[in-house]
Amino acid sequence: MHVALKFKMHTLKMVITGVLLLFVLHSCSCTTYADQRRLHDLIKSSFDPRIRPTLDQTKAINVTVIPHLSAFIKLDAREQILKTSFGLELEWSQDIFTWNMSEFSDMDMVTVPQEQTWIPGIHVLDTITTFTPLTEASEDLMVLLYSNGRVKLSVWFNLDTKCEVTITMYPFDVQTCHIIIGKLYDTDKKMIMAPETERLEIWNRNHDEWSIISTGVKQYVYHPDFTGIAIKINIRRKPAFYIINIFIPIFVLCFLNILSFMIPPECGERISYCVSLFLTLSVLLNAVSDSVPKVSNVSFLQVFVILDIVFSAFITIMSIAIVRYEHLNRHEDVCDVRRDDRPKDEFNDANAEKSNDVSSNVVRLDFAYKVDTYLFRGSVLVYILAIVAFILICYFA
Repeated sequence: MHVALKFKMHTLKMVITGVLLLFVLHSCSCTTYADQRRLHDLIKSSFDPRIRPTLDQTKAINVTVIPHLSAFIKLDAREQILKTSFGLELEWSQDIFTWNMSEFSDMDMVTVPQEQTWIPGIHVLDTITTFTPLTEASEDLMVLLYSNGRVKLSVWFNLDTKCEVTITMYPFDVQTCHIIIGKLYDTDKKMIMAPETERLEIWNRNHDEWSIISTGVKQYVYHPDFTGIAIKINIRRKPAFYIINIFIPIFVLCFLNILSFMIPPECGERISYCVSLFLTLSVLLNAVSDSVPKVSNVSFLQVFVILDIVFSAFITIMSIAIVRYEHLNRHEDVCDVRRDDRPKDEFNDANAEKSNDVSSNVVRLDFAYKVDTYLFRGSVLVYILAIVAFILICYFA
């Protein structure tokens, strides 16, 4: 009896151990190499990359597009080219092949090369470089195939697209760039593209010159038989560089130009001082012209610099006129001194005339100083109004 009891206890332990082992194996649900190989062979034999994966070929395949802006590289304003780094996530359904997860060790998803299955031919229609389909640009693309028939594909690429730049408010401008993604061969009867969201997902917003203010994604009909995706990106230029390196130096030069009215008219350096500032502004205008895009419309920055040059030219002309006026008066004084060398009997009459001429010269010199004062006050008023207008434009731009 004792031996039989031991045998029963040993049998019970073995049964419990076996049950626990089966439970652990069942909970692991380990995927075997044989299951993977068998599933890949079935997929390879089921798909034909040349034929759309739908049993009813009269039905269109709906492709959901999820765009991602991974990096905003550059907007070349002179060439009007937008450089970005983009990503597209494509999702669609196929009904020619599904599998039961329980028959393949609970595998829900498998990765297959792109040449083993059908993928949509998608192009960037406004690119300025190669016109290769995005899904064929790389040979190592992998497709995610799910057991319920869902298919996912991710494509990443660098884009050079055309972007029309408007420089009217440059450098306080806001630009809108569009990227059109569509099809060339599959009409809407075969494939329909639609965005998942109305906003572009942005991974990196940091940029030295531009800031992204808004984005938009919508379905876009660019041909009666073709529907694509239109991506809109609104960007604003950061004007700090231009304010520090162009606007502030111009305001300083204009203020120095106004100070020329404080130089006495009889000083010989007044005209050279004004001409030097005028030439400095002219050189600055050339530097500004090199940085502005070569388009037909005129920018705010160009108008600003041109008005400053006109303002400087006006001050230079007025300074020349005042110095010339004072020089003529001085020349008349010299002539009067030479006429004083006369006989003694005419000396009294000459002194009387000289006293009248001196009084007249004092009046003329006083007139020159008054003109300088009025011009200085008027120039300061114009200068203050220009600063106020500039601040308002910076605030509301």
